[in-house]
Amino acid sequence: MVAKICKWLANGLLVILLILVLLLFVPRLVKIQTMVVLSGSMEPTIPVGSIVYVRHVPSEKINDRDVIMFTLANGQYATHRVVEIDRQENSFLTQGDNNVNPDEAPIPYASVAGKVLWHIPYLGFFTNAIQGRTGFLIGAGVLVLLILLVFLPEVFRNPEEEQEDENPDPDHSL
Repeated sequence: MVAKICKWLANGLLVILLILVLLLFVPRLVKIQTMVVLSGSMEPTIPVGSIVYVRHVPSEKINDRDVIMFTLANGQYATHRVVEIDRQENSFLTQGDNNVNPDEAPIPYASVAGKVLWHIPYLGFFTNAIQGRTGFLIGAGVLVLLILLVFLPEVFRNPEEEQEDENPDPDHSL
């Protein structure tokens, strides 16, 4: 019974890890950038702590009402919705969905990192938590847990079960 529980837990943990790898690392292979949303300016559309998936597209392919990620003057990124396009000045006027007014300064095409393709709410809290020393400790803990789940059934194995495995039922032999 312990072996079955450990096997289910180990498989469940492996599935969770596989899903996280797919969500966090595979997009980078196809040139999709992931960023964590840190402010509430796009709520409720994109909640704080969401991960946004952003692909660089030519600025000419960005349309009114698209959500874009762009670099601010201080080097940080922001994610807001395009509310006006000025093709002569090569800029966008943006506004957070939760903001009353549009952003003060237009966003030049050169500052646009890309268009937001989709987002996953709250996954960013997890990704922020696993960075640095905390992430190393969490990763080490998961690895130790997986090893325990694989080898723990051996510790609790009943010697009678081993004998039954070694001596199959003579009625079912070839």
